[in-house]
Amino acid sequence: AQSDELIVKDETGKRLSFRVTEKRVVKLDEFPLEEVFGKTDKIRVNLITCGGSWDKVKKEYSERTIIFSELKSS
Repeated sequence: AQSDELIVKDETGKRLSFRVTEKRVVKLDEFPLEEVFGKTDKIRVNLITCGGSWDKVKKEYSERTIIFSELKSS
């Protein structure tokens, strides 16, 4: 849910706190590549999982769930 928190440890063991800003379910052929992977002036973590229907021929799921988050201010 929005405003949930993700905690990530960096390579030095420092804990970074990210605030969830959005959860979105999209069809695979409508995946927002630039929005998820594009450049930004913010430090973000975006989590992506598969869902929807399994296509046995294509061997892939029909949807993706995307969790967008931004680094919280210190």
